Amino acid sequence: MTDINQQLGNLIASADALTEVVAGQVGKINDTLAKQEQRISAKEAQVDNFISSAQPEKRIVTDITIGGSSDYLYPVWFTFPQNGGKLKVWRSYNWNSDTKPLNPLSAHQCGLFAEIEGCSTPWSGNPPFMHFKRFDENYNQVFSHPSFKMNCFNEKLDPDLPLYGGGTDGLIGPYCYRASGFYLRGGGIKYQLISNWNIDVKYSDKHETTLIDEGVVSEASGSYE
Repeated sequence: MTDINQQLGNLIASADALTEVVAGQVGKINDTLAKQEQRISAKEAQVDNFISSAQPEKRIVTDITIGGSSDYLYPVWFTFPQNGGKLKVWRSYNWNSDTKPLNPLSAHQCGLFAEIEGCSTPWSGNPPFMHFKRFDENYNQVFSHPSFKMNCFNEKLDPDLPLYGGGTDGLIGPYCYRASGFYLRGGGIKYQLISNWNIDVKYSDKHETTLIDEGVVSEASGSYE
């Protein structure tokens, strides 16, 4: 009887020891789970913050129609934003198929895709550039003379001052420090400009002189228009 009592006591003692071990492990497991929950909560908070702060890139579509004659290409000018911008100039091949200004016997008028990136203006203190990334057109040529300095007629504003930037008064070339641009064919042709900023695009389809910019820099540097 004594042996049985002793064995029973040993068994109870072993069970108590095992219970203490299990209780200790449960505490460690709970601590580990709590730490994992904290990490998961922190990651979830990071994801929530990213989603709330993330904004899709702007996509602003501007439709323009260049009038005038289909025999001429007309100036289109704008300025890139100070922190850089992306611009696509696009038209589907069958736009204007109702009036057929380019191909009178076909709906295939002209397809155009031009992709440009740039920053600021040539006269800016910020790093200025224009990068002509991609270009293609078919059926008819409607796009010409892309330039960071807009191609224009350059002359003195003040005849008593030198021409700003040097050169000969009255020449046509990439002289405009205030605007970038290109030329698009006229004839009532539709184009689409897709930008990631609020582009202020200007154009002229008139057969007359159109002022892009003018100014007097200084008596030493000269004037321009």
